Amino acid sequence: MRLLVLIGLLGAVPACLANKPMPVQHMREVDYVETAPAPGEAAVIFLRLAQGPHVTSIFEVPDVGPARLVAILTPQTKFVLNAAPGPHTFMLIGGGSTAFLGATLQEGKVYGVLVAHRLEVWREFSLQPIRGSERQQFPAWLADARWVETTHESLTWAHENAADTEAQRSKHFPEWKARPDAEHLVLNAEDALR
Repeated sequence: MRLLVLIGLLGAVPACLANKPMPVQHMREVDYVETAPAPGEAAVIFLRLAQGPHVTSIFEVPDVGPARLVAILTPQTKFVLNAAPGPHTFMLIGGGSTAFLGATLQEGKVYGVLVAHRLEVWREFSLQPIRGSERQQFPAWLADARWVETTHESLTWAHENAADTEAQRSKHFPEWKARPDAEHLVLNAEDALR
């Protein structure tokens, strides 16, 4: 069922691609990014195809310390994060949404995460792990997006908005952690694309 809904949501994307894409904000567009993980790390590719005027910011939420900016994504953009193996929590803020994704990463593996509209509320976003048959479709979805990378401007933006980011984290993260495990979206070690 989820695959059919994602296909339905993505099916409208090619018509939208004929329009001028939304400009990249606080990031730099680049022609190529190495997606193989750095030695001793795992790689997570975050992809946003979802349309809409809202910018979505993705952060890593450590157990201790402030949230760290991963990427700022607009429609048809993608970003690769190299991260240490083990457990991670990612947070998305944008379009009135604050969403979380748990992840367990395995060294040397590459994972995919889709920034998608929530099915219940069209204007809100979620982080959806790519798994199962979606893994075969993910390369085609990636082909429809532009690579971006963080810059000094990205980090300045994150610093200037840190208080708002932490307010969203403080408000929503305890609620998310209190939910039963079955209600958490999780990127599992075995969900690797390769």
